[in-house]
Amino acid sequence: MDRNALKQQLQKDAVDYLLVQFVDLHGAAKCKMVPASAFDDMVEGGAGFAGGAVWGMGQNASSHDMMARIDTSSYTPLPWKPGLARFAADLHVDNQPHPFCPRVNLKRVLAELKAAGYVFNVGIEPEHFLVTRSADGRIQPWDPASVDNLAKPCYDFKGLAGACDYLRDMNDALRKLGWGVYQADHEDANAQYEINYKYADAQVTADRFIFFKMLAGETARKYGAIATFMPKPFTDRTGSGAHMHYHLADAKSGKNLFTAEKDARNLGLSEIAYHFLGGVLAHARALCAITSPTVNCYKRLQIGQGLYSARSGYT
Repeated sequence: MDRNALKQQLQKDAVDYLLVQFVDLHGAAKCKMVPASAFDDMVEGGAGFAGGAVWGMGQNASSHDMMARIDTSSYTPLPWKPGLARFAADLHVDNQPHPFCPRVNLKRVLAELKAAGYVFNVGIEPEHFLVTRSADGRIQPWDPASVDNLAKPCYDFKGLAGACDYLRDMNDALRKLGWGVYQADHEDANAQYEINYKYADAQVTADRFIFFKMLAGETARKYGAIATFMPKPFTDRTGSGAHMHYHLADAKSGKNLFTAEKDARNLGLSEIAYHFLGGVLAHARALCAITSPTVNCYKRLQIGQGLYSARSGYT
């Protein structure tokens, strides 16, 4: 959508304010709210952020401001707040792409991949818990109907029914956004849920996952709960991952290049898929340093069923 068409869409959707959003090194959403009348400025110059106030952005108090320039293709009206829309943004410093911006780096890698003739498609399973906090600061599973108490509650109807209003609100919002939501379930732990939507190229999926976390947090608050994507909030319950499913596709035809009708190993994988998996295994230690950087992540880490990432899922 070009800029003028998007301005017309903002007016049609009665959007008065914009959330200009980027993520820090921990994947946390950082935003500024600006009036929709400043749209052109957000495209050309960006919203200013003091990088020294944000973790892991390679700046200190003397650094020049990071300017978050919105990506017009990421237009996302907020389902829980009419009149407000989110735009994912790329960080620039002194008019140059900021090398500490995760989105800038992802776009750079995907551009290199496309130049080689590939598109990287990613689907994600965003597991998360709904919890409440007691007066002493501890958290416990959100279970207002006191029905989610099975030792193995995965797919249980009572557990699902207790959160049905939350799940319907989430599904309705994702359907309205056109993400192709197709199922929701009670996961393996008490008060743990998952809502699945259609895969897309890696950049779109990354932007959507950040917004999904924002949406889940605001929707859960409506029901007196806190949505947490923490890998292991409870020692006696299954933790949360963000299982990823992905394949390389031909940049021109869109054909999945990871599948093969004939495979000497009888796994249905192409040679390019085996090379890809070999690269993942070769860089396993470095990948874990990025995807599982905390003690809590390693409490979620499972070895023996393939390389597993607490934050990013099976790789």
